[in-house]
Amino acid sequence: MSATLGNMFGRRNRRSSNTGGSSSNGSQDPEPDPGLQNGHQGSKEQGGSLGDSEYARRRRELLALARSLNRLGADGLLDIPRIVVIGKQSAGKSSLVEAVTWIKVPRDAGTCTRCPMECNISTEATQWSCTVSLRRDGIVTGEESFSPEIRNKNEVELWIRRAQAAVLCPHLSVDTFKGKGRDEIRALTDTENDPEVLSFTKSKVVINIDDPDGTDLSFVDLPGLIENDRTDVIQLVDDLTLEYISPSSTIILVTAPADDEMENQKAMRFAREMDPEGKRTICVVTKADMVDSGSSSKRKLWQEIFEGKSDKHRLKLGYYAVRLPKDDERERGIAAQELQRIADQVFKVVAPWKDVGGHHRERLGVHALVRDLSRLLMKLLDEAIPRLREQASNLLKRCLCELGNLPQLLSDGTAEVVQWISKFSTDMQAVVYGHSEDKSFVHGSRDAYRALRWKIRRTAPDFRPFEKPEDYRDPGEPDFQRQDDDRADQMDRKYAIDVDEMTRRKTLVLVKDDEDFISICDVRDMIKKCTGWEILPYVPYEANVQLIKRFVKTWTTPSRQCFTEVQGIVDGVLDGRIKEHFDRFPLLKQHVALLLRDHLEESAGRCTAKLDEVLKREEPPYWTQNAHHLGTTYDQWLDHYQRVYAGRYQYSHDFSPSPSPTAYERDREEEAVKVLRTMTKYRHIVVADLPRILHPGNHRAPTEFDDELRVMAGVRSYFQVAYKRIIDVVPNTIQRDLVEGFANSIQGYLLEKLDIGSADASQRLQELVAEDPTIAETRKRLLDRRSKLEKIRRELENFRV
Repeated sequence: MSATLGNMFGRRNRRSSNTGGSSSNGSQDPEPDPGLQNGHQGSKEQGGSLGDSEYARRRRELLALARSLNRLGADGLLDIPRIVVIGKQSAGKSSLVEAVTWIKVPRDAGTCTRCPMECNISTEATQWSCTVSLRRDGIVTGEESFSPEIRNKNEVELWIRRAQAAVLCPHLSVDTFKGKGRDEIRALTDTENDPEVLSFTKSKVVINIDDPDGTDLSFVDLPGLIENDRTDVIQLVDDLTLEYISPSSTIILVTAPADDEMENQKAMRFAREMDPEGKRTICVVTKADMVDSGSSSKRKLWQEIFEGKSDKHRLKLGYYAVRLPKDDERERGIAAQELQRIADQVFKVVAPWKDVGGHHRERLGVHALVRDLSRLLMKLLDEAIPRLREQASNLLKRCLCELGNLPQLLSDGTAEVVQWISKFSTDMQAVVYGHSEDKSFVHGSRDAYRALRWKIRRTAPDFRPFEKPEDYRDPGEPDFQRQDDDRADQMDRKYAIDVDEMTRRKTLVLVKDDEDFISICDVRDMIKKCTGWEILPYVPYEANVQLIKRFVKTWTTPSRQCFTEVQGIVDGVLDGRIKEHFDRFPLLKQHVALLLRDHLEESAGRCTAKLDEVLKREEPPYWTQNAHHLGTTYDQWLDHYQRVYAGRYQYSHDFSPSPSPTAYERDREEEAVKVLRTMTKYRHIVVADLPRILHPGNHRAPTEFDDELRVMAGVRSYFQVAYKRIIDVVPNTIQRDLVEGFANSIQGYLLEKLDIGSADASQRLQELVAEDPTIAETRKRLLDRRSKLEKIRRELENFRV
């Protein structure tokens, strides 16, 4: 540390008024007037009034700007240069504040100051006055006036007490404290009497002093650091201190008593933590007259620290030493001139201060400290103006952007609700009809319909043309049926969104139980059971009915499962779209959600009735107009069952060769069918017709089970026709009567239920579209922030650089 603050800011070295030392270059500067005006040090120097100088005017303007910005609440938004005073309890902080401001501050045993205290001194006024204000933490409206204009210095200390009590008791009206005395305030702020009283608070008490004979200055005095108290209280004060001194433009003023060692100063440790290079830290050594006279090493160490010779404790902005009034001196009311004389005498005769030489002597005394702090703060504020303007503009832009991202405020609730309902209805229709970009509803529905087809297909009657099927292997499905199923499976794999899920679901529904088959003897028993007075050899129609009924009656369960799954998909889409369209207004969203839940249930009820009708149509009498497909399929299945029965020995468990035709044989049969279809006479033939066409006189010999085989073929072929019908009709019913019916009626249903045309509709709807409290609070916060930033920016733009 090689230069004083004054040297850093271009001030000429001169002899201090409170010492007899000379400057380092031997020049003799005019001594400042040691006279006291109104009981304290004046700010005028010989040779002219500093208050009338251009420098003083500029200093007042800068400090007035900082004061105005802080009053607007800019200290919570911008990195405004400021001086923050920190130190432990009993470090002489309160005495230092009194010496700088020449007002009395509250003093009590233990912790007295429990909130930050901002002191602003201005020399612009022609007579002394003081006001006390509050700047509450988290309140965006800025500064709140508390005291009247105080003309009597003796009244300031009580008003400060009242203000501190007001910020410690935010649950009480500020007017509660304005007429209270010391004892009443002490009772009101006792945390044992009132648990709502805060131990400490970030809210500030702001003391604005107009003193024409003072020095323009502004600083924040923080509560003293605590050594012995509850852990949470100690941590609270520590956190408050670190928060205040962390900004890079903050000057940290540490108070360290001379009767203690520097290593014991918690405040200095905090300063080192926030300012590792010591570029913005000043240490004020208080109690300068209390250095241990019996310890020469201690006095030597303080001198080395003060003169910047201790690398461990070096600070770029250096050290100051002050001798402050003692308690008995304050009580006796010793005059300011006498206190100044006592301080000067200490620095002349008490070691190590008497031995301090050169320009370091200019940092002895309160006057030197105040003078240099004022100049330092002026320099920092002057340099910060462009940066503060840019910060304010950027913050305002960001605030306006955040406001722009909020939903616009409503002008007409009824019109807006009608418009939202219309958009919501159109959106839901686009979703269910597959017109929206998000096709997940369509994909989910098609998966449900595929699952229905798989489940219905599983109900196909498994006829085994064997007397004792347990002695034979499953002959499997014929080629024509297998090819038809394979084509369907290939389409599923091509269009299914989740092939793995499709395969899993298909596996679950297509697994067959070996005991589900129907043997040729079972069919004979059914014919016998259903035979009445029919004239032989006719097979009774009732036998076909009973066998068909076996699989048709199982279609109800998968059909209802498909319906329930699609309803769940609609319900999920509905949830998402309601949130997307109405989330801004919770009351309207909740109301619309309840209405649409009822509407969906009503639509589901109607669709269930329609679905029951569809399933009922599949009850006897069983018939179809698709006679051609039925006949073709019948011939194919009859040929299959006859072949299997005729070659049943090939399917015996004791027979190893494969019963299936070779691929070569199948290809030759298919090729023959293609050739014959070119002839008009055989346009509709199938492979099963080949023996009859190619060998008209060589039909299969009749068997004792021909009637049973024909019943098997008839029932199985009817299943193929009815199965293809039901897997279309059920999805179409669900799609038309539930999905599309619900979506198409949303707008009319909501408008009817909201009773848009009623006399009280406007009021009811306005209540429903009350803005979400979270959004409303965000909007209010941003609007307040915008207003504050606009004022701050205007204040900065209007300031003359």
